Amino acid sequence: MAAVVIAAEDDIEGAPKESELPPTVAPGSARFTVSDEDKSLAPGQVPFEADETPVEDEREDYADIEPEVYRNLRPTGKAIARILDQAMYPEPEEEPIYYWDEEYEGDAEELTTAQIAFHNAHWAGYRTMKGAETVGEFFATFLGVNQSRYQWVIDAKQRDDERAEQEELENKQRRWLIAQAKLRRASMEAQKEADMEGGGDNEMMDGNDTKPEPEE
Repeated sequence: MAAVVIAAEDDIEGAPKESELPPTVAPGSARFTVSDEDKSLAPGQVPFEADETPVEDEREDYADIEPEVYRNLRPTGKAIARILDQAMYPEPEEEPIYYWDEEYEGDAEELTTAQIAFHNAHWAGYRTMKGAETVGEFFATFLGVNQSRYQWVIDAKQRDDERAEQEELENKQRRWLIAQAKLRRASMEAQKEADMEGGGDNEMMDGNDTKPEPEE
């Protein structure tokens, strides 16, 4: 019993004093403090704010919509406008690069037989797929699969517009020819009048120059 009391006294003597105890932390508050040394950055370290990727400025002309109208759209409408813009202006598809192309960055001589076979198989499959797409588009257009249900109305409207444009062009050419003919006729009449006036003046001058013959 005495040994237990002595051990307890030793524990009490080795325990930290109240001044050495860390301050109590209120519930919900921060449990760690940041010193000035922690705030300093290591050599080559970048602050967290500067490490963030910059956010690109959002466009306001998606799908040929006016910027004022786009700004007034709700998030759902803006998302639909972006989808329509991608459908209207698709990005060009990048062609794959193979080991025999000049743009190939690696060394073709270092490729293994399996890698060379993969390049050739990929080229054959890619060309086959592109050819199938071309043939499919041709037959879809020929059979009218990709046409609207009221395509005949669209075609009739397009023919009417082309006919109206052709008639307007012919009318402009006709008016221009008539105007040119009038100008040509007016210039000919003016030239004729000038020639007539010049001829009358010459006759008058010839009449004044002739001397009367003396009477016998």
